[in-house]
Amino acid sequence: MKFGLLDFDLTVDAYWNDSWNQKALLNVGDAAEYLAVEQIYRSMGIDSSQIFRISIPELTSYRGESLIVALNIALDSYVGYNMILERLSPDIIPVFLGMSFTSADLSPQQIECLKRYAPIGCRDERSYLRMQSLGIPCYLNGCVASVLQIKAREIPKLHNKILMIDVPYGVLQHIPQELKEDIVFLNQEIYCKKSEMPQNFLPSDWAKGVMAYYGSKPRMVVTSRFHGAVLALANDIPAVITLEKYTFRFSWLRNYCPIYTEETFRQIQWNPASVDYGSVRSLMNEVAEQRIREVAGHYQKLLTLTDLQRSTVSEEAESSNQVLYYQRVWKEIQKTWDPQKEYSYGFWGVNENTRALLSLIRENYPKARLTDIYDMFKTVSYEGLVSKAPRELGRYRNQQDYYVIVTAYLASRVVPDICDECGFPMERSFRCERNFILPEDLMKAPVVAEEIS
Repeated sequence: MKFGLLDFDLTVDAYWNDSWNQKALLNVGDAAEYLAVEQIYRSMGIDSSQIFRISIPELTSYRGESLIVALNIALDSYVGYNMILERLSPDIIPVFLGMSFTSADLSPQQIECLKRYAPIGCRDERSYLRMQSLGIPCYLNGCVASVLQIKAREIPKLHNKILMIDVPYGVLQHIPQELKEDIVFLNQEIYCKKSEMPQNFLPSDWAKGVMAYYGSKPRMVVTSRFHGAVLALANDIPAVITLEKYTFRFSWLRNYCPIYTEETFRQIQWNPASVDYGSVRSLMNEVAEQRIREVAGHYQKLLTLTDLQRSTVSEEAESSNQVLYYQRVWKEIQKTWDPQKEYSYGFWGVNENTRALLSLIRENYPKARLTDIYDMFKTVSYEGLVSKAPRELGRYRNQQDYYVIVTAYLASRVVPDICDECGFPMERSFRCERNFILPEDLMKAPVVAEEIS
């Protein structure tokens, strides 16, 4: 058993790969939600080796070692609304810490899932009242991202400035003239292709760069963004929420931040008082840790036993006609790659070796990114990637951090010819070759018969 953690880079990468136009929406709020859970795991003393990172789509597709996953997310179009509840992976035990239900319509299967893993921590009052009406044990938590402490960072140009984050245009005429020179604009959302990101620049790098603005302790934050206000609250920055139209998502924030709508923009107080959120932040953190410990304590022995027995219990049901021989490649990867460095790689062939290696790489090399799938004979789709001809490896001949992992047996035999033809260096290929004893090996083998006698 391990603790699952939603990962911003893996999630954005999955959406990039699945997008019709290769674009994905990068939102700082999503990164903040995942980082807040990671901070809680750390405060609980959970070692990084016990944390397994997954993407949002993998909440339903993941199969492997049992995971306890703390969730603080809004069930909106980004995650497929409430469908995730009835398609949840059988290998995942969720801990619902701060949930928001964009759609109040819940199917019997979704309600059953929520009851099974109750109590449900709700992010807003509407979601809380909906759970109550369905007889689902629940509590009103707020957004767990409000416990995220951003490291203080001195940015001179932001000292005592006003951060404006997607403020409605109708506010403009009500901004005092003397404040305008102190305004700094911040964008918490971008819609882009992976190719439009700077080289070796991850989505999490962008998100942390934006969050650094909060660490600079500006004078105040003015925003229509939910997580703009949440991050300000988390870091003791006075915030003013400006909405063209009020939405239920902001309900719990009314206790801490003034909320203005189009009808009241003229009443904005431009020198809001600081709010002491420390005691609430501590209690929210304490409740989150308690919930996770309770779930882990309840399931730990059951899941550990299941994981230990899984290979024998499920071997027949999961059996295939493929022989696994990825261990030697895995050892070569461990010798060659640095867990702290970034790599790109492609799989040549999709089979059980591929799946096993992908799981190991994601767990041990979080900065490595799967970018390509190759197949000699047919078009296949895997992890949102459509296969291409192996000869296209040539375009990576000069990219020193790119590797190809050959998992198909026949492909491992033709790699030398393909690499020679397209110019891709053989030393940047890992090949799943079956390792048989050869006659000459017998001459090298140690003689143990005399020791036995």
